[in-house]
Amino acid sequence: MQTLNTQSNQRPTRTLLTGNRIAAASVLGMAFAAMGIGLTGCGNGIADPAGSLSLAGASTGIHGVMHGGQQPISGATVTLYAVGTTGLKSASTAVTGATTTTASNGEFTLPAYTCGSATMVYLVASGGSSNGGTNTNSAISLIAPLGQCSTVLANAANIYVQMNELTTVAAVYTLAPFMSDYLHVGAASTGFTVTGLTNAVANFNNLVNIATGTVGGASLPAGATLPTAELNTLADIIAACINSATSTSGQCPMLLTATSATNTVGAALAIAANPASTTYTAFATSNSLVSAQSPFQPTLGSNPSDFSIAIKYVAGGALSGPSAIAIDASGNAWVTNGGGTGLVELTHTGAPTTYTGPVGAQGVAIDKSGNVWVANTTQNTVIEYVAGSPTSYSVGGLNGPVAIAFDSLNNAWIANLVGNSVTVLSSSGNAVLTGVNPSSAISQPTGIALDTTGNVYISNNGGGDVVKLTHSGALATGSPFTDSTLQGSLGVALDSSNNVYALGSTTGTFSAAAVSQFSSTGTAASYSPFASPSATVPYQGIAVAGTNQVLVTDTATAGHLTSLNLSTSTSVTYGSLNAPIGVAIDPSGDVWTANSGDNTVSEFIGLTTPVTTPIAANVGP
Repeated sequence: MQTLNTQSNQRPTRTLLTGNRIAAASVLGMAFAAMGIGLTGCGNGIADPAGSLSLAGASTGIHGVMHGGQQPISGATVTLYAVGTTGLKSASTAVTGATTTTASNGEFTLPAYTCGSATMVYLVASGGSSNGGTNTNSAISLIAPLGQCSTVLANAANIYVQMNELTTVAAVYTLAPFMSDYLHVGAASTGFTVTGLTNAVANFNNLVNIATGTVGGASLPAGATLPTAELNTLADIIAACINSATSTSGQCPMLLTATSATNTVGAALAIAANPASTTYTAFATSNSLVSAQSPFQPTLGSNPSDFSIAIKYVAGGALSGPSAIAIDASGNAWVTNGGGTGLVELTHTGAPTTYTGPVGAQGVAIDKSGNVWVANTTQNTVIEYVAGSPTSYSVGGLNGPVAIAFDSLNNAWIANLVGNSVTVLSSSGNAVLTGVNPSSAISQPTGIALDTTGNVYISNNGGGDVVKLTHSGALATGSPFTDSTLQGSLGVALDSSNNVYALGSTTGTFSAAAVSQFSSTGTAASYSPFASPSATVPYQGIAVAGTNQVLVTDTATAGHLTSLNLSTSTSVTYGSLNAPIGVAIDPSGDVWTANSGDNTVSEFIGLTTPVTTPIAANVGP
């Protein structure tokens, strides 16, 4: 049967099934969904956009087609690469024998190959001609991640890949934290970056369907929203160069010069790495790059405030005033419902699971064993979930608990907003310290964090400062920390050097959202506090990336995710969010926000440096 795709950039899609391939394709559909390769068509068959693939007697190589907009790209070199394994952005390796050239209709079949030591693999198509072979454009490059090499190889005869500008944009955004160009895509051989890279490939298959080259992958959860017009616009921007006769003609020089790139993958990566650049956002309405005649439609009608890509999840309607977010070791997000009941888990691709127990809960944290702890604020309890099973604790003087952090012994340190104190519970829920408030220094605590040596830092809403405790619960020397300007402190976070960041507002005639920075001994940075030039309400959530990039949210109805560089007193805002509160970073470099105003969670794809999760994995003593 034939399935017609109504998007203007695609030709009709035909699904061909012969003999017992129907059953095989159905099984493969489940396998590929798990590894991030989409199969489309009726009965989970194999999509063949060119309509010429016969699966009967097919070779063992991966099949596909390469398009520039609506035009097939002929004479391009297609190569399968294995990701680097010596660290972030390490050199990739071409898989031996896995290279070929596209035919006049843009189709290709990789010859048989073996994986050897290859782990994750991706396809790159470069060069060739989009105008019938009369010219060669060296700036053409397209990319598509596939997944684990062994799994891809085992199913190669049933894989059909549509390589175009949409797959390239989706690949570059998801892989941006792991790549410097298409020859350098990598992670460490072990540890959190492997998890991050694996999850990034799965996120790629949320953004696009690799078998059809269209927006929206098979793994995208029901109700999730993609920025379709933005993805189309980004695809059209690089299509303008791909469909130029040469790298020095048409629209290529404009794009390559502006992005300091030599090919279209590099140009897309430059935009993904600096999505708020006004140079790049102006491309959205550039008639020479994007117009009503561009191949991917619909497009943005005006220049966006930024080109960040965020997926918005509704979690099956289970979110109610979402408040805090914590990321586990697998990259899954755990979200509290500050305006309702229940705890929501979202997989790294947004699939939801809801757990009962909390009522009006605020804080959430994950211990080093992977157990999830919730500050059940309105009930004056803390709930621990072990493999999804809850146990409630009410010991230790819990009184309006709002935030939780862990030490390396899996003790839970809990900030009691109403009780003006800190409670410490053991991993089994027994009270270790009760009602801690040395010298009455703690006043309406809102956030809590630990450093690499086990010291504890508490944001003091009532005092507009940060209280530092030793691991025994005593007031540390120099505590509380203040820059004599911050007020109404609402949260606290640490960077990899144990610098302390506190949220709040500034004092004086002009009150604005602000962040103060202190050393671990309490010395305020010379530029502290940094007052937002645009936010009209205090910042609410804070997370720090491995590069010491400070990410904050504000609770305005037209709120944002904001990246701060305190040392240069600059800020960049991303997205348009409805009263975001909680914020967290995952091992893929994705940034998650809990949007209390419209009961959603947003995942900003590949926006920052990957981090180790859970946060407890980084603390002492």
